[in-house]
This record gives sequence, structure tokens and C-alpha cells, in this order.
Amino acid sequence: MKLWHSLLLCLVILCNSVFASQRTTQAIASQANNQHWFLYADDLIKFDGHNEFNAQQLTHDLTAPFLSILSQAPFLWVGHQNGLTKINTVTGETRTWLQTPVTKISQTNNGIIFQSNERLYQLVNTTLSVLPIDLKQQLWQTSPKGVVYVSEDNALMRWDMMSGKQHFATLPFDADTLLLHQDKVILKSLTGEIFLFDKTLQTQPLFSADNLVVFDSKLVSFKGSFINSYNLNTQTQYQYQVNNLPIDDLKVSNQSIWLSQLGQWRKFQPTQLNLQTDIENSEELKLYQIGMRAFQQFAKSQPVNAVRYIDGGRWAVATEQQIFIFSGEKGSFTPFIDKQNTQALYFTHDGNLWVRDNSGLSQFDIGSKTLLHRYDIESIHSITQLSDNQFIASTTNALWLLEQGSAQKLSLPFKSLTFHDVLYTEYNNTLLLSTESGLFALTLVNKQITGFIQRNQFAGKYLAHAEEGIWQFDKQGIAHYKNRVTKRLIAPFQAQRQVLSFRQKLMLLNDSFSLIAEQAHVQSPTLALSHVRYHYRDKITESFSPKLPLTIEADVKRFSLWFNTCETCQLSYRLSEDAPWRLLENNKLTLTPTEMSALEVVASSQSMSKTLTVTASKPKQVWWHWVLALVMSAGCVYWLLNKQLRTSKSKLTEHFSDMLMTHSKDAIWLADEHFNVLKVNQAYSDITGYSADALVGHKPKIYTEQGRDRRLEQHIVAESQLNDYWTGEIWTLGANHQKLALDVTVTKLTHEDHPSEVFYLGVLTNISERKANEKALLNLSTRDSITGLANRTLFIESLNQAIASCNKAFPSLLLVLIDIDHFRKINDLMGHESGDALLKEVANRLSQHLDKGFTLARVSSDEFAVLIPPYLFSGMTIFFAKKLADDILKCINHPFTHQGVETSVSASCGLAIYPDDAIDSEHLIRCADSALDHAKHKGNNSYQFFDKQRHQLDPTILSRESALLRAIDDKQFKLFYQPKYQAESRKLVGFEGLVRWQQDDGSIESPANFIPFAEECSAIIPMTNYLLDVACKQISHWRMMGLSGNHVAINISAKHFESDFLVDTVRECLLRHHIPAHCLELEITESAMMTDPEQALKIMHRLKALGVTIALDDFGTGHSSLGYLKRFPIDILKIDRSFIMDIEQSDQDRNITATIIRLAKYLNINVVAEGVENERQAYLLNVMGCGILQGYYFSKPLPADKATQLLESELEETATLN
Repeated sequence: MKLWHSLLLCLVILCNSVFASQRTTQAIASQANNQHWFLYADDLIKFDGHNEFNAQQLTHDLTAPFLSILSQAPFLWVGHQNGLTKINTVTGETRTWLQTPVTKISQTNNGIIFQSNERLYQLVNTTLSVLPIDLKQQLWQTSPKGVVYVSEDNALMRWDMMSGKQHFATLPFDADTLLLHQDKVILKSLTGEIFLFDKTLQTQPLFSADNLVVFDSKLVSFKGSFINSYNLNTQTQYQYQVNNLPIDDLKVSNQSIWLSQLGQWRKFQPTQLNLQTDIENSEELKLYQIGMRAFQQFAKSQPVNAVRYIDGGRWAVATEQQIFIFSGEKGSFTPFIDKQNTQALYFTHDGNLWVRDNSGLSQFDIGSKTLLHRYDIESIHSITQLSDNQFIASTTNALWLLEQGSAQKLSLPFKSLTFHDVLYTEYNNTLLLSTESGLFALTLVNKQITGFIQRNQFAGKYLAHAEEGIWQFDKQGIAHYKNRVTKRLIAPFQAQRQVLSFRQKLMLLNDSFSLIAEQAHVQSPTLALSHVRYHYRDKITESFSPKLPLTIEADVKRFSLWFNTCETCQLSYRLSEDAPWRLLENNKLTLTPTEMSALEVVASSQSMSKTLTVTASKPKQVWWHWVLALVMSAGCVYWLLNKQLRTSKSKLTEHFSDMLMTHSKDAIWLADEHFNVLKVNQAYSDITGYSADALVGHKPKIYTEQGRDRRLEQHIVAESQLNDYWTGEIWTLGANHQKLALDVTVTKLTHEDHPSEVFYLGVLTNISERKANEKALLNLSTRDSITGLANRTLFIESLNQAIASCNKAFPSLLLVLIDIDHFRKINDLMGHESGDALLKEVANRLSQHLDKGFTLARVSSDEFAVLIPPYLFSGMTIFFAKKLADDILKCINHPFTHQGVETSVSASCGLAIYPDDAIDSEHLIRCADSALDHAKHKGNNSYQFFDKQRHQLDPTILSRESALLRAIDDKQFKLFYQPKYQAESRKLVGFEGLVRWQQDDGSIESPANFIPFAEECSAIIPMTNYLLDVACKQISHWRMMGLSGNHVAINISAKHFESDFLVDTVRECLLRHHIPAHCLELEITESAMMTDPEQALKIMHRLKALGVTIALDDFGTGHSSLGYLKRFPIDILKIDRSFIMDIEQSDQDRNITATIIRLAKYLNINVVAEGVENERQAYLLNVMGCGILQGYYFSKPLPADKATQLLESELEETATLN
């Protein structure tokens, strides 16, 4: 089954505690209070579990690329291109050692150990020394006392300051990973095998893994969408799936495991299950043993058909005649109802017992022993309760909604899945479905399933409620599913005699008894101040490791606080003891210094809470504040002396400001503290076209072609209020809707005498002409002057960007070079003006024909280039590229008319694919150019792919494949009908539809010449779909004419038979043309059915359900077994013509043919012999008992009109006889 729609739904999953990034993460380091540092090649990001902060101000002295990181709170050690730097995250101070790249950092009790090039260095306090170690690659780890490493001669060694070097073992393999856990050394070989050294080296590997890390006592690895965990202490092994999504990467910090899925990082905690192996005195085992003894005694007296656990140690037990309620504690059986032929029992938690018999399902109330409802649905194997009156029942391939006696079959968004169990969980209001392919979560809205997501790939059959989450189990394995995470116990586990769900636990019954329960996980509230951002008048500073009490400088205007807490905790705050508690959104609070006195923040989760009190202090005052006071007093005296002078100058200043606004060529407006305009000059009206009255009293507005740009307006206001100014270039619309480019500067003004009064001055310069000139200059440098397309420079830049964007999801792109054939001849004969006109016409044709996502450029005089980017080309086959090239040639290959002269135009194409042919733009263009030259040498109006081995491509094959595609689109294929006759009466009973390709010259091409091409390039499926429609349409026409013998057989290829859409296509054809299904016969070869017999059986059963006749074609030439022949629902065997042609002379062929006919009769299958060429062959086949004959002896394949005439003549002959 294809689950692409399930994967699309997974892409919108929003995970808690997720840190998203599209860049490659070098390493992760963690500190206390949930502080995590993500190191990238050129950046450092702090993540507190909720928010991320760019730590660029800590790394401005470091040289990229950054290579490694180590946390040692409050310090970070960062290895980079030019050494090792120690960063104080509180003060921002840094110190660097060495001048060479540092690729790995670790620590011991004696200091820091790090690697640069092939050497190990030790840093104790500030003293740097080189360790006497001959190191092999990066195969080393630190223990508290020293270093464990692999030497250059492949020996496992240890070094410490006291003992020096110690030799552990010589490794018999090459290792690529070395890890430590306590005194155990874990080694991974180049082949992926994991070895353990614990005093001695184990010769047998533990298991194999491609990726390996150590966390706590666990070895953790991942592959695909699975995470494997192996506990080195207990030898327990688990397998996890998170969201059933592929895993991109997995990294370990000193506190956490981090998982990357779809470019998002999230914390992962590998929780385990409580496995109790010694339960001899447990209540569960005692109840089980008491009940089992009583049950075995009861089962001796009468056969038991079904058993179902109810509740409280009670079980429902069904015999041939009755149903009993069995008490495990008392060992007693109480009759419930008389009921015969009980096949299975089910229980839902509203006190309902469900009884399945051979004809349907009955619903009983246990308390009153009354029959509530009856449902006539067979083969129900599980039931779950949605609400008081709604239930979901499942069969192996269907879900039913049961409600007060009525049953509605639900439409499912997937096909061909086998269902095991269904369970509704109120924990997250989800309907869970266990299938052969894993666990699915279904969305049920208004009695309809509107979507689904696959949650895991574990095929455990049975589902049961756990204390939190769901158990998924059978005899082969057990798993627990909760919050999109599935954990499966791998070891210790062996195939059990029985697994029971009992009191929200699992009981494992084998030679011994054991219980499995969820691991208790209580999340206590955590709360810490994780980050502070201070906003000054002219700068912003960050505190990455804030300490309490906070120190707030006098010139801080406002500051923002971020808090981290547990995922399920809710934050509230208050600013004083008398203030009400308020909800803290997004874990962030912004305050001014005047608001900050004693802040209280509370994190609450369920019945627990934690409080954090945040206080602030002012910077320590120094002794010279008295001097400052004296200076200020003197300043006051000076101000009083000059006040009168300023008063006299103010009127003059106001006069000059009015003159400035009047005579300025720039648009100027003055606004109050709320940004309402008070005054505007005439230049504003001249530039924008708006009058002064339209602006005064209102806020300045910015308009675009989509309407008012409120977001930009709000951004300018916020930046002006915060930073006292804003400057930038904007595009807006004038009063005449003409686009204007403006250079805008907004400045915050305060009055000297009245500081509380705030004004904003806006100055707007019209730069539209400058922008137009810049655009024209840019076009000259990046655009072709004749065609207006991108030129070679811009195209190469686009190609480089496309190559850089290639990734795992979109790994490849296509480059096509197009050269106009004989362009120089057109220039010479018709002139350069005609040549330029032709180039414009070609550019116009290509622009209109190609997809908008393609990049089209003119790269030389008569050469064009097309780039198909990764997101459009990745995943496409070579046939897509061939069709594209063929379409380009067809687009250009139309006559060109200029000045009354018509000229034929053709082109040649060269194609190259990244990264198959080259890995950079220069070489990729060379490859395409080489392919273009090859195409021109082969002849004009053709295309060629670049071939590294320089194999000569046969242009006939390429042109025939293109012609085949065009023939399907143009419906050039015709059905010819070869009659089939009853052997004894020679009565016409039907036809076999044989495809023919009608060429442009009227000739007919045999299928042997084009069917192999069609199968090779996957065109056989659309071709057969078209022929099925033609056949059904012809059958419908014959039926309307009243003609009998309108049975038509169509050949189905192996590829088509294996597709998921064959049954749907046949059904649609039958419904579209309103014909009975028995009129259509599908001929399928032995090889198609035996590729995957079980899947073939499913498909054939679905076809038979439609009523279609199925024939096994070319029988005797394949390798089908008689066992499968008996199981397949085959109506007709067609004996291959190879047995018929020599049937007159060959005893062996006669014996084989007679055996096939007898075998078919034993299996009640009709036989058709094809390839009958003469009367003698027809006679022998009739004597042998072959019922239907076909071949040139009776008729060659006929076109539709001739076949119609044949049917009409048969009808007239029958009427005459009657």
C-alpha cells in the first residue's frame, strides 16, 4: 500500500520542545536549568526548551567554521578554525589557545583535553601541554582519570598522568568509533559491528549499527525511522519510533538525547517499561492461578468456544449451548444466557457483552441480561466504544459504526490493509487501528473518517489500555504507545505462550510468569530565569546566563525576561504581593525599570507548583556622586542665567523651522507622540499627490498594490519608539496609484524645556528615478538585450544556487542546452535583423511552453539554456527528460515568417544531469555542451544525453520512444478483433482484442515492434487503459445493436497487473459504458501471476468480485505450480501456440496439450487453443476436448467494422436457422 498521504500529514506535526533548523548541527552542549547550546559552522544558538537566542555576541572573536563545543557552566569551550576559545557566558569574556583547528574537546579531573590536527593537548588552568600519544584519527575518549584511545598501530590504549601508557588489546579490526561507559569500552568497526571491551575484548559483536552514541548506561543508534537502545548494565534492549518519521540525525549532550526529524531538533527521553519477573506472590498471579484451575475443571465437562475478560476478575465464557459469567476469585460459573453457535465474545466498558455467531453480532446488557440490539455483520473480530451509544467494529478489511441497532460501513482512505484490532482512547480522543503494516491513528468527524496517520510500523495484533497510553502486543512482541512515541521491548523477550492484558498491565505466560507495567514518570515543575535582554537608548545587550538579583543599569529603558519550565507547566506572574496573578504567555515578560520591584513567577503542573522570586538592584554608586551633584547644581545656575536668552531665541528658531519645511525639496511631516500628523510641507503633496488636509490629524499611511501595508507601518512606529529613529527605503503608491520609491527617515524629538513632550519628524526623499536607473543598469548586466531573457552570467548564478540547494529530498537537477540549427545561414541570407527577430520568436515560444518554475536564458548567439530545478526534477525518470527535450524541439520546429519570407526552423538539444554527470556548474555546462555537439553530429532536430562512457546512443530508439508517447496522446492505437469459435459447433463466442499502431502513411505496425518499448518506458499502462476503454465502448455499441458474441479479451501486462489502479480502472470502464462485467475478459500471463503469487491472488479476487472473466495466457510456457493453479480463480486456460503448431507431427506436443485439457476439466476451467492454422489442428483439438479455438484458420484479426459485419452475419445465420 502506498502511504504517501500519511507522510504528507506527518509534515504538519507540531512537536513540543522542538528546536528547528535547516543547517547542519556540528554539536550540542547542555547546562543546568535546561540550557542547551547548538553549534553550527558559523553560528551559536542557545535554546532553553521554549525559545532560541542567537549568541553571536559571544562568538564575534572566533574564526569560522566552528568545529566542537564543551559545556562547563558558566563557561563554554568552543573549538574553531583558529584554536580553542573559553567563553564566559555571564560576562562575555573570551580567551583563546593555539592557532590551529580544534575538532574535538573533552574534560577529565585534571583539566581539558582537546584534539588539533593529529595531536592531543591538555589544558590545566592556563598551562597548555602536548600529550605523548600517537593517535589514530579521532578515536579517543576521556575518563575521569585519563584518556582511552586507539593508537596508530591499531592498539587499544589508556593514558593517565600517574601511570602513563597502558596497553589493553590489539584490535583485530579497523574501528571508526570509540565510546566509553564507566570501565567499558565500546568499539564500532568499519563494517558497523559493535564490540565491547571489559577487561577482555569480546570476540563476538553485540549487534550492528550505522550510528552509535552513549547516553547514561545505554548504547543508542538509529536507522531509518527506528531508534535502538541497549542497556549495558541490564542488557535490556528497546526499539523506539517517534512520529513514524525518518530520522535525519541523533546527537547526545551531557544531559539529553537530541533527535532531528524533518529538519527539526527535539529532546528524546528513552523511557523503559517495568519488567517484573519474580511475581510468585503478586495478586495478579494468584487470581490467574485460582481462575485457571477452576476454568480447566469446567472445560473438562463441556467444550469452550470463546473466552473474554470483563472486569474485576470476571470472565465471559461461551460453550456450545450457553454463555457463563466466570468469577476468577471465587472459581464459580454463573449462567448468563442460552446462546448457540457462539464464535467470539467482546466486552465494552459500559457493561455490554457482544456475542458473535455465524450470522452476525448481538449486543447484551450484562446487568439485566437483555438483548439490546442485533447487527447482521459477519466476521467481526474487535469492538471498541466511542460514546454511550456509538461503537466501532472491525473486520479484516472494513470498519463499521454501530449505533442503536443500525450499522454504517465507514469509507476508508486506504486500501489493501489487513486489520487486527481497533481501540478508541479518550487519552487523546483517537481511534487506533492495528494492521499488518503497523499502528494507525484515525480521525473521525461526523461519522466519517477524514484522515489518518501511521504511528508505528510494529505489527502487534492486539490493543489494550495502559495507565497512560496504549499496549500493542501479541505472542511475537510487545510495545507501548504514548504521545506519538512507540517503545518496543526487544530483549529480554521470547515468543510467549500467551500475552494477557490484565488491570492495565501485560502478563507474559511462558515457562515462568512476568508482568510488564509502565515506568512511573512524574514530572516535577521546574522554573528558572533563562535569558535577559536589556534595551538601551542606542544598543541592546544580552545576558545568556543571568544571575539573581539582576543588575539594571540606570540608562536601561526596558528589559525582557525569558523563563524555562517543564513542557506541561503553566506560568503566572505578579509584580507585587498585592497585585493579581496574570498568565505569562510564551514564557516571556517585558518590563520597565520602574515596574520592577519584586517579581514573582509560579510554574504549576497538576497539584504541584514552584515559585521564583526575581529581584533587581541598581549598580553600586561610587564616591564621586557628590561631585556629580555639585556639577549639576552649577548646571542649574547656568541654565537660569541662559533661560532668558533661550526664550528670545525660540521664536527665531521656530521661524527658521517653518522656512526649512517650506523651502525643502524633501517631503516633511511632523507628528505627535501618537504619530498623528500635526504639520506637513508642500513638497509632500508634490511628491505623493496627497493634499495636506488628507494627512493632518491622521497617521502616515503606506499603500501597495495589494492595499495598505499595516505591518510595515507598525514596524516603523515600533522601531522609532524603541531606538528613537528609523531609516530605510520603501515602495508605496501615490494618489494617482503610481509606484513611488522613497528614502524615509523618522526621528524622535523631545523639547529641552519639556522632556515629557515627544514629537516625530519624518523626512521623505523621492528616489524613484534612481531606482529606475538601478533597475535598468541591473538589466543591462543580467539580461539579454535582444530577447529580455536572463543572460549567461545570471544563468550560471542561478545554476550555482540550484546545485547548492540540492539535498536528500531533492538530490538532482537537469540542464538542457538548445542550439538553433543553421542560424548563421539565416543571418547571412536574411540579415541580422531577421536573425534577431528569430531569436525573439524562439525565446517567446520557449517562455510560453516551459513550466514557470524552469529558468530560461540565452547564453550565446544562437544558444539557449533551460534549468529544471531540484524540486521539479528530483524523482523524475529519464523518460521525463526525453519528453521535455522532444517537446522543446516540437515547440521550435514551426515555420518562422519575417517580412513575408517563411523559413523552416529546427534545433538540437544536449542534456546533462546533476550529480550523475558533474558536481559543479562549469563541468555540468561542459557535459551538456558535449551532448549538444553529439546531437548535431548525429543530425539536426535531435537531442542527446551526456554519456560518460561515450557510448553511441541509437537515435532510432529515442525517436521511437518519443513517437510512442505522441501516439498515446494522439490515440493512434487501434484494436483489431480476432474471433474465437466453439470447437464443435463453430459458433462465434467472442474476440481477443489485439493492438495495432497505425502510422501516418496508413500502414499498420505489429505489436512485436513497439510493445517492448512501451513496457520499458512504462507507457504500457496508459496504453492499456486506453485500449480497455476502446474495448468497453465497442462492446456497448454491439450490445445496443443487439449483437451476441460480444465478449472481448484484453491482454494485461505484468507491470499493469502489479499496479494499484488496475481494479479501479476496470471498474470505471464498466460503469462508464454500462456493460456487464462478464463481457470483458482479462488475459494475464503466468509470469505476471507468479512474480508475487499472494498479491496476485488478492488482485484476482478483487477482479472476480467485479464479475470479470480471467484467462491465464500462454499456459505451459511459464513456471506456475499446480497448487497455485488450484487456488487462483481462473476461468480460462489459453494453450500457448508453441504447442499447437506441431501438434500434427509431434507426439510430445499432442500429449502435453491433451494433459493440459484434462487438467483444466478436472479444475472446472475452460480451455482456449490459440494459433490454430488448419483443419487438422482444429479436428485434433476438438477430439481432445478443447472447447474454444482461435487462429488464422478461422480468421485473422479484424478491424472494428469488419468484426461488426461478422457479428451481423452470425445473427442473420442464426435467425435463418431459427
